[in-house]
Amino acid sequence: MKNQSEVASKRRRLVAQLALTTGLALLFVVTLLLGMRGLTPALAAPGDVYVDGASGSDVPTCGTTITPCQTMSYTLNSRASDGDSVLITAGTYTENLTISGITLTLRGGYTISDSVWLTSTNDTVVDGGGAGRVFFIHDSGSVLEDLTISGGAADSSECWGDAVWVTNGDVTIRSSTIKDNSGGCNGIEVNHDFGPGHLTLESSTLSNLRGNGALHVWGDNASATVVDVTFTGNRSGDVGAAVFIDGASSAVISNTRIISNTANNGGGGIAVWDRASVVINDSQIYSNTALGEGGGGIRVGEAVLSLSNSSVMDNNAPNGQSGAIDVRSGGTVTVVDSIIADNATR
Repeated sequence: MKNQSEVASKRRRLVAQLALTTGLALLFVVTLLLGMRGLTPALAAPGDVYVDGASGSDVPTCGTTITPCQTMSYTLNSRASDGDSVLITAGTYTENLTISGITLTLRGGYTISDSVWLTSTNDTVVDGGGAGRVFFIHDSGSVLEDLTISGGAADSSECWGDAVWVTNGDVTIRSSTIKDNSGGCNGIEVNHDFGPGHLTLESSTLSNLRGNGALHVWGDNASATVVDVTFTGNRSGDVGAAVFIDGASSAVISNTRIISNTANNGGGGIAVWDRASVVINDSQIYSNTALGEGGGGIRVGEAVLSLSNSSVMDNNAPNGQSGAIDVRSGGTVTVVDSIIADNATR
């Protein structure tokens, strides 16, 4: 009887094991078939967080390709981690954002097709809605890419960068458009208020920005590298409508176009001031206007400018002072292999 009982027990264990094995095999087959039908969820790659303003939802589990977050602010505050890439669909996001103590890549222009995220030529617009600065980036090495940044209005008590303020960090803005601020402070501010600030600005356009400098760099620990950028249609209430570098800061500008900008005083295109130093290579400074003082193209005062392989043409200072380059007391300008022609003082 004991042997028969042991045999029966073994048979029951074998049947149970067979059933478990068969069940797992069937589950695998079903999962495989569903995957072949395209029904397996496409999950986010490690380090990628997804945002879709049209179909997303700001919930604790959002950020995957099939369950994206809805807003950038929720994503930055609750879902993104240091080193992540935040991928954002085309559309308009009315938000005022802070990136502090974390390094991220924010990349726009995506579209969704059957849960697959694809790059497109459509714009991801981050609009400040006139309610504040669009981006404050502090203590960060973040990258903003393929974005349109507009509608920013920094508070008058902290009038730095309606679109972007960079301080205590090394930030890159690439393949983006910064335009149409409503605050009148300036477009992009780079300064050392909270620590050394550096901006690399690449392959972008800055247009229709109001304030002293569509790009303003200030402070002895502030600097910028500008490559393949177009500044056009910007307006300054004082000096340096396109680029204003001052306060012992520095900048290197290469392969860049500064066209049709207007300053109420001097430096319709560029102002270099107060112990700053600027190097300009392979660039064009065209058709800019200084209404009140000199330097339709460039104004330099108590600062150093080096200009090489560049053109300063068709700029105007209708007050009769220095249509091309106005050099004030303490200013030093070196020009090498460049064209300065057809500038006017009328």
